[in-house]
Amino acid sequence: MRDRLRRRTLVALACAACAPSTLALGPPPRSEPAHASAPGRHVSGVPMDELSQRLCPVNPPVIADPSVWLRDPIPALMAGDETGAPPDSPANRVDPNTPDSPWAGVAHLTLGGLGQCTGVAISRFHILSAAHCVDFNDDGINDVGTNVVIQFNDAGAGSTIIGPGAVAAVSVHPDYTGFNNPSVNDDLVLITLNQPIPASIPVYPPFVGQIVNGETITLVGYGRTGFGDVGATTLGDADTKRVGRNRAEQFFMNDEAGFTVEVFQHDFDGPTGGTNCFGGGTLGNDIETGVAPGDSGGPAFVAIDGVLHVWGINTFTANCIGPATLFGSVSGGVVVNAYLPWLLQFLPPNPFALLSPADGAGPVPDGPTLTWQRADFASSYAVTIALDPALTQVAFEQTGLSFNSQTFTVPAGVLTPGQTYHWTVTASNGNGSTSADGAPFSFTLRRPADLNGDGAVNGADITAVLNAWGAPGPTPEDLNGDGIVNGPDISAVLNAWTG
Repeated sequence: MRDRLRRRTLVALACAACAPSTLALGPPPRSEPAHASAPGRHVSGVPMDELSQRLCPVNPPVIADPSVWLRDPIPALMAGDETGAPPDSPANRVDPNTPDSPWAGVAHLTLGGLGQCTGVAISRFHILSAAHCVDFNDDGINDVGTNVVIQFNDAGAGSTIIGPGAVAAVSVHPDYTGFNNPSVNDDLVLITLNQPIPASIPVYPPFVGQIVNGETITLVGYGRTGFGDVGATTLGDADTKRVGRNRAEQFFMNDEAGFTVEVFQHDFDGPTGGTNCFGGGTLGNDIETGVAPGDSGGPAFVAIDGVLHVWGINTFTANCIGPATLFGSVSGGVVVNAYLPWLLQFLPPNPFALLSPADGAGPVPDGPTLTWQRADFASSYAVTIALDPALTQVAFEQTGLSFNSQTFTVPAGVLTPGQTYHWTVTASNGNGSTSADGAPFSFTLRRPADLNGDGAVNGADITAVLNAWGAPGPTPEDLNGDGIVNGPDISAVLNAWTG
């Protein structure tokens, strides 16, 4: 019963992708992007005109007639040919379900007690998946309520299971109206939790860059599997997720208005040119994959500076040169950055990191400058400096820093020389707050008489004063600020002596 339901919902999705009327036939007349607004407006810290630029693709081809590629679609990570070079097997694609797996934040979903799909954590409180996973009768309406079981296999099979009682809301994208009513676009659902997922489970930010034709994406899912020359013959299960890669090579545009790219496709290339639907060639028999039933809602990842971002959500497969799930078939889904304005209504700022002073730095001069990475979707930042790692003994705090701030200079004189401090930055918007990853960092403030910055006041600092003897101030060696380096500055070194 579980498998029948999963197949039925995916059949409906795939069939929607076949109808020529369901997709924009070429680019619509040039106009302002659907999500653009007057210059200077912002969405949770992202300027609207900048956001519009992020949604504009970098020369992707747009399919004029979807039926050219999506012929006789049927439901839909697949392995390559077991006799190919190099040989492949579905077992080779299985993630080990270990805490250090980069895919540990990809979850199996059970919907309404029956439907089986994949989802991905995009915040500590949010799981992104495909809307058709919760829409059993193709009318665009959530049929499961909050009856969703989320299983992460982050420390072994079934290690983290989140039941319906922890699900606060299941939000279908407002433009999604069902699989055949009338398009494959807008197929997104956001599951909001009333408690955070464990901190050990990775969270993946949505991709906010430009769409590039031929982008290599990594697909992860809990669906069926098999060999590319045979088809999806092995059922998926809640304990087993598989990983593979492909290239996004064809795109469909916004089906309501504007010129943003909303849907991507890739072909499942086999070892010969006769199974190459779009051109471009295979990534390799043991690398290239296509999706299968149960992979719906799973992420298509890209890595930016070593950080995985959710580039797309997998939603369909179809026939092309070969039948669906076999070499020569096509698969695809929705491009996440086209839906950022909707997601920003729910999401707190993206994860980010502290930069400098580096953790454990010191001694640093009085009035240190703190820097951090930009947190996408932040509307403001706050800096906290404390005497303890738990940040309960606050020595200094600055709130209300602008969304485009990535640096702050602590006023001179507010911190104690020679003291070690712990600091962090918190990014906030209307949906919540995100603390910097790996925080707090620590630094030690330099003593004024520690002229060479070695962390001690000793003979080397006496030598520094003598070398600058008679020089007019202000200089570092003019420790008492009387405008000349002389005997009182020697006394200042001796009074601060640490040996």
